[in-house]
Amino acid sequence: MLDYRDLVKNIYEWTQADGRVFTERLQNALEKYCECVSDGVKYEGYGDTNDLLSLNPVYHPDKKFKRDLKKLCEYIQRTYSDYNNGTIAKCIENKWWRKYKDKWRYERVNANGITTYYRMRSKVEGGKIYKTFKRKDLFHTPYEKRELIKSYRYSMIGMPCLYLGCSIYVCWEEMRRANINNLMIAAFRLKDGEKLNLLDLRIQRDLGQATSSDLKEYLMALPLIIACSFKTQSDEGIYKPEYVFPQLVMHMIVKDSASKRTIDGVIYDTTQQEEDFKNYIGHDLRVIENIAIPVYEVADKGYCSRLSEMFSLTQPTTSEYEANKESVFGIASDRQEENTLFYILEERLREMDFASINE
Repeated sequence: MLDYRDLVKNIYEWTQADGRVFTERLQNALEKYCECVSDGVKYEGYGDTNDLLSLNPVYHPDKKFKRDLKKLCEYIQRTYSDYNNGTIAKCIENKWWRKYKDKWRYERVNANGITTYYRMRSKVEGGKIYKTFKRKDLFHTPYEKRELIKSYRYSMIGMPCLYLGCSIYVCWEEMRRANINNLMIAAFRLKDGEKLNLLDLRIQRDLGQATSSDLKEYLMALPLIIACSFKTQSDEGIYKPEYVFPQLVMHMIVKDSASKRTIDGVIYDTTQQEEDFKNYIGHDLRVIENIAIPVYEVADKGYCSRLSEMFSLTQPTTSEYEANKESVFGIASDRQEENTLFYILEERLREMDFASINE
């Protein structure tokens, strides 16, 4: 029987860039996954204090589970093959989504005035240096500039999407560790009464109060999570096969009209995780999480009215500006992560005024 900790380590290994074509990487990961879980999975925690509350669930797959899991993995591989062969329309009708949608995991977020997200943008763009940005400049790309939107993991070319990081650190990693002094940063919060229903594509480590039934549900969700979590072979390529499944997920989310949309977006782990910041990340996995919410409607110009109603945000600021605003920049703490620039900036932003994008 496989220990869940080892399964997570295996998944991280299978989804790394290794020089092989994506078809082989995907097939290898899904085949190994089915093989690993076939004899059962147990969760015994990570030795953290949080694990004292763990129920230590164990799941022994029955024949039906194994059959359904194998079918799902076949659907995923067939869907990628269809996409790779240019028959993209078949990907939308393939059973990978339609048959298993109700088996996926969801994260429901309610506005509580506490949960804060972050967004970064370089103030050096196209050879021009911007001294300041307004709130709206840290929102999604406006409709009249859709031609600037490239292909990203969870958004298609030309389709505006609001990407938010759950920490400044993860935003910085997504910006490929750009010079922090050249980055404008804003904090976002859901307005009172708003809520999000996010497809959960995180590779969970801490299962907390999960039961055997919860573990079973999560093991069935992992093939799609794996398909969406591959690290790209190259940041330079225009077409990235690792983005095929994340973008198909977004397509399925936005295919319903705004009034009928049941899923707002996705929550997922960044693939830009580096060993040198392992101590900063610690056991708070929220530090490496992102959310992506596609627009609810398309207009000729401006911003998505629904997203504008949902979020308030701070005026953008920079680390340099915040450092010069007061004589002492920093806090002393025994916790290593609390002495980092990222943590300090988050503390500053949380104390600022939140308002709508046009204020």
